[in-house]
Amino acid sequence: MASDKDSLLQLFDSVKAKYGTLLTDFKADDAYIAGDYGSDILPDDWSDEGLGEAIILTTISDAIDNAADHILTFPKIDVPVRPVEEGVENATATADERRQFLEMFWDRAFTENRDPLGEGKRSLVKGKLVLKKEINWDLIPDAPTSRSQRVRDTYRRKVANATKSEFLWNLRVVPKETVFEDLANPHDPSFVFENFRITVTEAMRRFPGMKGRLEDRDPMEEVDYIEYWSKPKGSDRGEYVQWIEEEEVYRAINPYSWESPRSTKAKPDYIGYVPYCIGDPGWGEVKADNNPYDRYISLTRPIRRLAKAETRMMTAYDAALRFHVFKPILAKNMGELEDGEKSLKFGPGQVWHLSEDQEMAPFDMGELPLSIMQGMSKVQHETDRHSKFGALGGTPQRGVDTATEADQNSRNAATKLAGPVRTLRRMVMKINTWVLQDVEKVLGVPVTLYGALDAGPSEITLNPSDIKGFYFTNVQLETSDEAALNLSNARTWADLTQRWKISDRTGMKMAGIPNPSAQIDEWMIEQIETSDQAQQIMTLMMMSGFQGLDAMEVVKRAMLESMSGGQQGESGSDAQPDVPQPVSPVDQFRAQAGADAQQQRPDRSYR
Repeated sequence: MASDKDSLLQLFDSVKAKYGTLLTDFKADDAYIAGDYGSDILPDDWSDEGLGEAIILTTISDAIDNAADHILTFPKIDVPVRPVEEGVENATATADERRQFLEMFWDRAFTENRDPLGEGKRSLVKGKLVLKKEINWDLIPDAPTSRSQRVRDTYRRKVANATKSEFLWNLRVVPKETVFEDLANPHDPSFVFENFRITVTEAMRRFPGMKGRLEDRDPMEEVDYIEYWSKPKGSDRGEYVQWIEEEEVYRAINPYSWESPRSTKAKPDYIGYVPYCIGDPGWGEVKADNNPYDRYISLTRPIRRLAKAETRMMTAYDAALRFHVFKPILAKNMGELEDGEKSLKFGPGQVWHLSEDQEMAPFDMGELPLSIMQGMSKVQHETDRHSKFGALGGTPQRGVDTATEADQNSRNAATKLAGPVRTLRRMVMKINTWVLQDVEKVLGVPVTLYGALDAGPSEITLNPSDIKGFYFTNVQLETSDEAALNLSNARTWADLTQRWKISDRTGMKMAGIPNPSAQIDEWMIEQIETSDQAQQIMTLMMMSGFQGLDAMEVVKRAMLESMSGGQQGESGSDAQPDVPQPVSPVDQFRAQAGADAQQQRPDRSYR
């Protein structure tokens, strides 16, 4: 259902007003990161008289840099297998195709869209991350609104041609201060506004209809731009609206919408999404009034005043040091010096000629107060405790004497980043879902991606028919400490099992390795897949041309039967138990192949 202009702009003003305090906070963070700590670090008259200058420390920017650098942002994607009617083998293949396609998508996004995750993690630790994923509609026609099959076929043909040479998506970080979303549910918003300023030249280029209104203005003058997105729901397909200076310049349905399985011609039902993925670092909380100031808390908000105090104390120490090393000179009865000079020149090699009634001596400032150094150490300790930047950056930590303490502090520092990592992982999973939905529901045609997958040139094509509404993916992201911890856990497990003769499963549990049983199963499968017997069976299958056989399943079944020793003989008073005889997996396959040959003819098209 279309909304009128006035109601939408009123909604925009209402939502933006709730951001007032947070927008001020974002500006404060940016100022501190840039080293602008305010004008009260040093008295103005001191600076004016050349008595000193503010010593601006990089504590805030270091905290942001080290936290962001600590997050590893290339996602490890796993697509679970969903058995379908065509069998496990095909289900496994399609799952792997989806995985490769998504990995290729992120690789292309890294090169085509300036590494949105690498750039995004900095925005996230600064309080809020907004990723905007759009199809590049300039490359393909707008989604058709007609139900005509001919129109849709023409559209799909044009899209298919575009996918052969172009990367169809734009994935970018949107400045957090320009996005105003549905605060009731920012992780899955029903609407989003984006507001920023563009030049008159850009406005007339994008919206030729505005030329008459803007052509007399300075081409570099900036005008206000607003765009609005609403999520499809029920009979409402959602909207996409744009304004320049509060004048509506474009309105259309949300192109990221499609009919649900419940939809009928008489009663259409639409679902879809708005192309903004929004996340917070997890250091705030959600309150009843949904104030964004409470949700979007940056790493530096709790330490800004501490960082300012640290800078002020360092400035005070520097000023005190200057007066102690370069002491003022007290002079008595100097009068007018030669050549009209008012004071003596100080420096190495200078010669002073004094009369008997003239005196000169340095002013004794006493020792530097110990309280200055004690106070500075206290402030630095509190700053480290709240920001963890020292531990994250790998710098020597004040007050840490042992490697064990340093390791524990580093782990604690990594824990502080658990929230941002979880958020980034969730956002990657959501974008994965949107990309799969784009292929199946929005574009509706096979999409080919080209790139370098697995260290070599490759391409992967994903067909809409291979998705079938299954969009779930699992994503793993780590911090650098977690990567080191995983290696440490593996070493601990090896030590426990080899030195102390503890079982593999128990050793993994004690070492902190998750899901030991699954790890052992995976190891066993790898051993089977790389065995000589497996290679022989796969060769025989290709030579025999049988269809519908999963090589690895045959191998695993055969090896399990081999390990069991076969069936025992008949029981009875005079019967002797059969001695288990190992059966070759190759022989097992040959026997299975002979049985299957009775059911189907060999097909040389097996791949």
